Amino acid sequence: MDINLWSFILAISPILWLFVAMLGFKIDGYKAGFGALILSCILAAFNWNMSTINIATAILEGVLFTLWPIIIIIIAAVFTYRVITFTGAIENIKRTISGISTDKRILVLLIGWCFGGFMEGVAGFGTPIAIPAGMMWSMGFDPVLASVACIIANITTTPFGAISILTLTLAEIINVDLEMLSYFTIIQMAIPMLLTPFFMILIVCKGRLKSLKGVSHIALIAGLSSFLPQFLVVRYIGTEMVAVIPPIISLICTLLAAKYLGPKEIPEEYDFSKRNMKVERIVVKDRHIILASLPFIIIFTLFILTSKLFPNINKIISSVQSSLIVYTGDNPTTLNFSWLNSPGVLIMISTVIGGLFQGATIKDMLGIFQATIKQIYKTILTFLTVVATAKVISYSGMIEEVSTVIVYVAGNLYPFFAPIIGVVGGFVTGSGTSTAILFGNMQANAAELLGVSTFSLAAANSVGSSIGKVISPQYIATAASTTGLYGRESEIYLVAMKWISIYIFLALIISGLSSKFL
Repeated sequence: MDINLWSFILAISPILWLFVAMLGFKIDGYKAGFGALILSCILAAFNWNMSTINIATAILEGVLFTLWPIIIIIIAAVFTYRVITFTGAIENIKRTISGISTDKRILVLLIGWCFGGFMEGVAGFGTPIAIPAGMMWSMGFDPVLASVACIIANITTTPFGAISILTLTLAEIINVDLEMLSYFTIIQMAIPMLLTPFFMILIVCKGRLKSLKGVSHIALIAGLSSFLPQFLVVRYIGTEMVAVIPPIISLICTLLAAKYLGPKEIPEEYDFSKRNMKVERIVVKDRHIILASLPFIIIFTLFILTSKLFPNINKIISSVQSSLIVYTGDNPTTLNFSWLNSPGVLIMISTVIGGLFQGATIKDMLGIFQATIKQIYKTILTFLTVVATAKVISYSGMIEEVSTVIVYVAGNLYPFFAPIIGVVGGFVTGSGTSTAILFGNMQANAAELLGVSTFSLAAANSVGSSIGKVISPQYIATAASTTGLYGRESEIYLVAMKWISIYIFLALIISGLSSKFL
């Protein structure tokens, strides 16, 4: 096989530009996205001979795919946060949580790990970063550190997020047993999952190792109570609920651990109540707790009722959809627009109903919706440009060029580098599912050629895409949109990449060992 180094460099240049623009030059996400889109179009036309109509329709496909369901979910998530802030519900939620503890180390586990994990399971697509990070910021957490903590928490739940759409899609694409693929993915995520609660505490405490004193056992409980139930859920309930039920179990276990095993004295630097922050111990009546949590209760109920656990309901609402082929070139993707059974729609419905019960009027919520769009329009532009770029470099063959060179160069050591393919795909597309579609068969073919487990390399792809996804410009922009960091995405990147590098290293080692011994 002949390697064209120049083509490889050109193919990877739009991806490198996004990194350099946002990290090096600290350019806004949407401006960096426009630059990447222009660069990818020029390269596609002149080096990959992609026709103008194909480039145009690839961009259009990216725009439509971004608008529905991605943008509607982001709008819904921010809208939900603004509604519960307007009605005062967020204050009752914060007071309820602070009734358990005013210790920021425990709060980051309850909100970022447990609640964020649940949001990934039922909604995905940015909600587990947008809502928890926004809540933490409003409670007094540093916005950059809150964003990074929620970002890394999202890594371990992504393979089973949004009712396990990534793993379901991957199993179908490469034609393997869903249950076995789920087990391999859980095993490869085991160490990151157990370490993440500790990392989250270190992040919000600015890396101080002494911050773990007195709460390390609670972090361990949070991790174990998320990890261990996953096997039972796969075996007895189904892959769809892997990121829904365990976070609830973890929340209960972490709450109990914090209440009965928490530190007797909270160091002043970690105690929000002693620092005149926005958290204090106030007892909130049960009915106020329920009312404040009503949008989330309705979200959970609707997602469960419309999931495959209730096939009759799922079949009815899933039938309300439209399918469209936009791309005019070879092997186009069919876009499916599910008008009712979409996380964004269900979240919006839940928020409107909950908001009405909390005292907001329709007029109030229309104003909030308008303010939401105004708040996140730059985020929307970032999503549109980056996903459009992803479609161009995918259809043109650039992504295939990059991955093929990596497989060839790595040779028999490829299993140790398989997650890198997923990381690149996740970063470019901002989607674990899209990465599974792009590289699933390539990983399966590599496994066959090398004589290693297909399940192992497929799981490695999922792990890698989970890491790449959370540092994609789209997700960084999502975090920035709910924590007041507009135009400061580079600050999130600079902190996040220090921790992301650890996850990448772990993924490489675990993938290689998994392929050898499993």
